[in-house]
Amino acid sequence: MNILHINNYVPPLAGGTEVYLERLCIYFNNPKKPHTMHTCSLKPYKTTPLKNCFIFKTMADLKKRIKQQKIQLIVLQNTGLFDATLLLSCAIPIVKIINDYDLFSTWSGGYNRLTLQPSTLPFKSILNPLGHITRNGVTKNWENTHLLKKLKTRKQLNSFYKTLVFTKEMQRIAQKAGIKNTYLFPHGTPEEKKSKTPVQKVNRVQFSAALYRGKGIHLLCELAKHLKQSNIEVVITGDGPMSGFIKDYSQKHHLSNLHYKGRVPREELNALLETSKLFCITSIREALGLNGMEAMSYATPVVAFDVGGIPTWLKHNKNGVLIKPFDTKEMANTIIDLIHDETKYNKLSQQALKDFNQHYNWKKVVKKQEAIFQSVINNYKN
Repeated sequence: MNILHINNYVPPLAGGTEVYLERLCIYFNNPKKPHTMHTCSLKPYKTTPLKNCFIFKTMADLKKRIKQQKIQLIVLQNTGLFDATLLLSCAIPIVKIINDYDLFSTWSGGYNRLTLQPSTLPFKSILNPLGHITRNGVTKNWENTHLLKKLKTRKQLNSFYKTLVFTKEMQRIAQKAGIKNTYLFPHGTPEEKKSKTPVQKVNRVQFSAALYRGKGIHLLCELAKHLKQSNIEVVITGDGPMSGFIKDYSQKHHLSNLHYKGRVPREELNALLETSKLFCITSIREALGLNGMEAMSYATPVVAFDVGGIPTWLKHNKNGVLIKPFDTKEMANTIIDLIHDETKYNKLSQQALKDFNQHYNWKKVVKKQEAIFQSVINNYKN
């Protein structure tokens, strides 16, 4: 199986899609496997750990590479408005992995890309402090722009062989918007190395992600402020454009319980996930939340806002807790209660690990993805 994966960003960037892509390439480029995965990055990069990776130059150059490498399947992910319909002439199947960023455009003035309805996000309380355009500031030109995106998005997705979605909710939205051939696509994360002996979890909340606005970094800082009086530490790992905001907020509010570590080695992150009592997700919107699944692999329950694809794997009061968006006070109270209620905490912790092993372990998930890719190629030939 010869696969070409086209993406906007590639590792070493540490976003969820980049981490997924790296793991996917490692699996498919294993010498023991009869597969090869090539990667085309639509954005320039200096270095990348990926094998068979190249930067997009022109459509003619890309088509030439597809022919030379005898590509059998094209996988699109996080490609924005890149017009992949121009690749249909290559006469090979194209599948698109979509998430909420493909279907919605709430950052560009707050309008849903497919329905042109105003976003349900509370713009005044959430987006204004970060310098985004408010709903009242949206002009007719914005609406016209979104109409073009709406038509182009639907046309592109319906021209592909399959559209793959991670959650039933995204499948429902896509089908309602007129996108055909949508299929559920399994997802998960690897089980990292753990300590050989049982570890003692400490009263600490861990947060790990690429630090940009969509991850709700300002809400995370508010959470730390609420937890200060209870002496509960909040540790943040990762980097991105909001790192400066974290430092400024911490200094302004004298948050001695907020610790920003930046990007840390994999071993240190594993240790933090394993020894932290809880993991939190404060995202304003989230396609899936692989970082939360990763925490579950260490029997660390997740407390998260009920947004995007998170409810797909985070079951309220069973393997974690869902919080009404975007109530940081309620999230703080929930964290405090869990830390002091050992019986409830242990129940959530045990179920989190069980659910991960059954449904989200990468070893199981990647084999399902491999079977889906192979079936696309076989069915397309027939």
